[in-house]
Amino acid sequence: IADGSIRVVGKGKRLRVVPLGPKGKALIEEHLRLKAEILRQPVGPEDLLFANRSGRPFSRHSLNRRFDFWRRRTGIQRRIGFHSLRHFYATFLLNSGFNLAEVQRALGHSNIGITGRYLHLTESTREKVTAV
Repeated sequence: IADGSIRVVGKGKRLRVVPLGPKGKALIEEHLRLKAEILRQPVGPEDLLFANRSGRPFSRHSLNRRFDFWRRRTGIQRRIGFHSLRHFYATFLLNSGFNLAEVQRALGHSNIGITGRYLHLTESTREKVTAV
């Protein structure tokens, strides 16, 4: 975190470096402090940022359950899954002027064709907005 980024191991055990802004860095530092003090879990550079009570990675099922709990608790009516955040993030980046290669790197896609699907979503959204 000292250099303003974190390493994320994703699908296929691919390593990705994710840059952090000042707010993100501060929130993660606070999370690590609480993790060490309250949960008594390790917080070294090779340790998990988010771990279950046993210190293991969260399962996909567990993350989806937690996400759904907080979705309902915050009053979001639309049924969305945890993975939808990637779609929202990609669409946000494209609508903010990032090019497809930059979004590909941010999402960790090895094939730009996969990232191209998000471009279709933004064009579809643009067509719906201009049709109104």
